[in-house]
Amino acid sequence: MKPTIAISMDMDWAPDAVIADSLELLEKFNLRATLFMTHRTSLVENTAHELGIHPYFKTLDLGRHLRERLEEFPQAKGTRSHTLFDTYQLQPLYEQLGLEYQSNVLMYRQPNIQSYQIGRMMTELPIYFMDNISILIDGNPPLFQQIEERLSRPGLKIFDFHPVHVVLNMECLEHYEKAKVHYHDAKELLGYRNTKKHGTRDFFIELLTYLNACQIQTHTLGELAQDGLKRKLCEY
Repeated sequence: MKPTIAISMDMDWAPDAVIADSLELLEKFNLRATLFMTHRTSLVENTAHELGIHPYFKTLDLGRHLRERLEEFPQAKGTRSHTLFDTYQLQPLYEQLGLEYQSNVLMYRQPNIQSYQIGRMMTELPIYFMDNISILIDGNPPLFQQIEERLSRPGLKIFDFHPVHVVLNMECLEHYEKAKVHYHDAKELLGYRNTKKHGTRDFFIELLTYLNACQIQTHTLGELAQDGLKRKLCEY
């Protein structure tokens, strides 16, 4: 089993200037990502990136929250819930609404991750790395050298970043909490950017640099879901 690498981002209602910062980095290194959207923005019109939805289930009217996001992004075939919320009650709704995959299960830096079927035509694509969870578990973002050797190992490696953590170069959760009061003011947020310690932005750039320099093919999550479905159908 060869390594399979994908970059994804959860938009989390970030202002346009914050989203643009991450998109510019992806463009600089000529890499496609899967963007899980919470709201409309002109920045992703005619984009080469795959768009999924990032619903926030504030109530148990699950169908309404899914439909609201799909009305904004009808091309979406995948979903990742805000806070990774999940319940078996979502599966029939996904299939009714034409969704093909979800990416809600966090398997932080585990080896040999594989996609798996969660519905008749629905695939789960587990997350290998998530920027804020990395800091929660390890206390700080990893140095790239700590993860580089693992990238060549077999298994699915879906990286998940948040534009706000990238723009801040977040180095600890306290750093984010201080900046969060200015969440919707990009200019104020930039005033909180960490420039002294190794942070999330540094790791993001190191990862993109490595993937580009080594000419490693990355995938969108939609591509991974289709590949997983084809393998399942072949097994039957």
